[in-house]
Amino acid sequence: MCMSFAFYGITFGVGNLMGNLYLNIFLVSVISLPGQVMVFFLSSRIGRRWTTFSFFTVATIGAFGVAVISRVASSDSIRGPATTTMTLICRFGVATAWNSFTMTTSETYPTVIRNLGYGAANTAARVGSIVSPYAFAMGGEDLLPPFVIVGSTMVLCTLLTVLLPETNNIPLADTTVKTLGKDFELGRAVEDVSQEKTAKVSTLEI
Repeated sequence: MCMSFAFYGITFGVGNLMGNLYLNIFLVSVISLPGQVMVFFLSSRIGRRWTTFSFFTVATIGAFGVAVISRVASSDSIRGPATTTMTLICRFGVATAWNSFTMTTSETYPTVIRNLGYGAANTAARVGSIVSPYAFAMGGEDLLPPFVIVGSTMVLCTLLTVLLPETNNIPLADTTVKTLGKDFELGRAVEDVSQEKTAKVSTLEI
């Protein structure tokens, strides 16, 4: 929900940025492309959790950067390019974190409820996209209120990401069997059950 709020909010609020509207729309659209490539490499090297955490941090810096610059910069010649740049950084962080988080979500849910969990997450995300235009419109041309909200939600996402289990190089869970510890032990549990069944069958055959 928070990611969708920030992602679509920046898209809807691009008209409040200084400069050429069409150029800003183009930049906001293409800024997420490099992030997809980065997620592809980083998620396997440093893990899904820390990849997501890193880009949420980037989004937080960008959001609060817009809020600060909109108040500190006195000249339009400085404030315009600076706020646009920080907005693009925020959009890049949100879009890239969302790509990484999508992978984490699909790997966290067990197979038996994966579609249900992923669908529920997408439904919640749509709520954020519905609310975002109103949040970005409430300040008019003032960028401070919406980006303070975006920055706050990104801080929350950054902190909650630390609580997520790492799914890189971990067998996907098949059932909702209760597991111990932060990492998945289900792969080993299923393997033990399979070995048990094999042993029983072998005993019966003898």
